[in-house]
Amino acid sequence: MELARDRNDTDYQKQIVAEMESNYPRSPWLAEALFSSGNMYMLRRDYPAAVEYYSYLATHFPENTNAPAAHWRAGWLSYRQGLYADASRLFDEQIRLYPGAKETVSAIYWRGRLYETQDHKPANAAANYRTLVRAYQHFFYAQMARERLAALGSAQPVAQSQLDRIQAAAVPELEENFPVDSPHLAKARLLANAGLNDYIAQEIAADPDSASWSALAEAQIYASYGEDLPRHAGTQEGSALRPPRLPSSPFRWLTGRILFPEPWWDTIKTESAKNNLDPYFVASLIRQESEFNPSAISYANAYGLMQLLPSVGKAMAARRGNQPLRDFPVA
Repeated sequence: MELARDRNDTDYQKQIVAEMESNYPRSPWLAEALFSSGNMYMLRRDYPAAVEYYSYLATHFPENTNAPAAHWRAGWLSYRQGLYADASRLFDEQIRLYPGAKETVSAIYWRGRLYETQDHKPANAAANYRTLVRAYQHFFYAQMARERLAALGSAQPVAQSQLDRIQAAAVPELEENFPVDSPHLAKARLLANAGLNDYIAQEIAADPDSASWSALAEAQIYASYGEDLPRHAGTQEGSALRPPRLPSSPFRWLTGRILFPEPWWDTIKTESAKNNLDPYFVASLIRQESEFNPSAISYANAYGLMQLLPSVGKAMAARRGNQPLRDFPVA
């Protein structure tokens, strides 16, 4: 199925998935094929086909690791198609079935928007927004929710039991050091030395005392081997890179050394200082836009680390008195 997808052979991809559904209806490989197929059609912007695969996965494999993401994408792509009744139903299901999933944060917000624009129930919308502010105060959608609450004015939120179940995650106790004599940590380093990166996190987690330092240890292992981000198997669409589960402390060391590749760090600091910008903010923008790939070119023909359109790059260069490169805009 994956080879058919790589060849862009949709007929064979559909045939294989159909055969898997018939012959291996409970196989975890079918769940993988469904998620991959949904991703494939989402990237092709064939949203009805993507929703079909995502919905099948969420319905038949509700305990699968990818089920919350698949269910959310089915709802979001329904919203994108203007199928607001379907989107509302799927968002409500997302909140009920996966209250702790990271995708549910988005479902709460967009269900609130549908309460506003389609159902004309500002009190219900306010309940969703207040849940975001209460349980996810540092998330992007909490900021958006505050703006919507201000726009709603005096609307009083109604009680919704499924929202009351959603609680803020406990702040973990994190260590700034880890035991150098942990046998599991020693094994994790051997795994890294052998290039078996997929097993590093699992080996560290096998240490019964690793909850407060596992992410820091994993991050340092990657840094010590010259890696900026670990490569994990089975990542979702987009880049194959996924950062380790980073603790919040020591935040600056981790962000500077692990998330942001050092070959660009001196340039980021220098140019940020010239423009009175926070270098960590600039680095986070680059991480989002290009994942530090200077050769990145988007579907919209945006180039470079910060993904500028050629016209924008030339205009910025002209304002700064620089001569832009002929074939590649200044990033």
